[in-house]
Amino acid sequence: MLEDEFIGELGNDRARLILHVHEDKPNEVSYGPIIDSLDLPKELINELKSLGIDRLYDFQWRAYQSIINSENTAIMAGTGVGKTEAFLLPLITLAIRKGVKSIVMYPTKALARDQLMRIQKYLKSTNISVLPYDGDVPSEVRSRVYSSPPHILITNPDMISEALTHVARFRDVLRDYSIIVLDDFHIYNGVFGTHVHYVLRRMARFMRNPQYIVSTATVGNPADFAKRLLGVEDVVLVQGPEGRKGITRHILVKPISRSRLAEAAELVVTCVRRGMKCLVFADSHRFVELIKKLIDRKNVGDKVRVHRAGLTIEERHEVEDGFREGKYLVLLATPTLEMGIDIGDVDVA
Repeated sequence: MLEDEFIGELGNDRARLILHVHEDKPNEVSYGPIIDSLDLPKELINELKSLGIDRLYDFQWRAYQSIINSENTAIMAGTGVGKTEAFLLPLITLAIRKGVKSIVMYPTKALARDQLMRIQKYLKSTNISVLPYDGDVPSEVRSRVYSSPPHILITNPDMISEALTHVARFRDVLRDYSIIVLDDFHIYNGVFGTHVHYVLRRMARFMRNPQYIVSTATVGNPADFAKRLLGVEDVVLVQGPEGRKGITRHILVKPISRSRLAEAAELVVTCVRRGMKCLVFADSHRFVELIKKLIDRKNVGDKVRVHRAGLTIEERHEVEDGFREGKYLVLLATPTLEMGIDIGDVDVA
């Protein structure tokens, strides 16, 4: 297996020690109904089939039923098992059949942009509109949000807070929406969670008793946490499989004759030469740039890019898209990238 060969190559380097290897196996996923047997809009069924989806997972179907029945719903399932589809399919169904409009919030602009592209894949055969609304969005797109509110609005809590305070047209737009979705809602704890709680209360003044949907990979007592965050009494909890979709191996290595930064660079070079996609997180701009310089000396720097604060919008998007599409094999990132962004299939992190 490629993974075993990779571990073996790491162990052959006498400049490091492999201290521990641990393997997490995926949990089995229970399948739900075949989509042809469901009362879904025809155009949505056709789009699902075009994407290779012919049946739902059981937890996706349970989430669909809860949301369609206007229940406040908390979805908890592992990474990569289809949480987005669990809330997206009912949102699309409600938009097609009843014209219902939804606001979907993500913790960061990067994640919101990434998920916008994912959501658009399910809308190609429909007349359902989706638009982003954040600080990177040009004025003409914001004008479209105000003049013709989309069925699905993709945004983040900070943008909503700013717009509620300063943009009267946005407060008017909110009256058209009846559902609020918070993805990665485990992020909303502490001071940030308190801020988001009050943002939701402000939104509710204009939205007239909105329905809430929250989604997360992991959080303790998800239903209770959701009730406190949302300020509601009842939440239906839908639990899916825990853990990731595939096998995950955790490898603990210790450099013994080079620095930690040099070790990070050597690991990256090994990944690039094997054609493996790799994410490297460092605590600061300085560390990320130092690792990049060390990698450049190994003549593989054209496959490696840096993702950090301070990049222009265009630079940031080019790096994210290039990594997702395989143009670049490695991203050296500060925490600007760490909140759940779906950057495709990563082999090593």
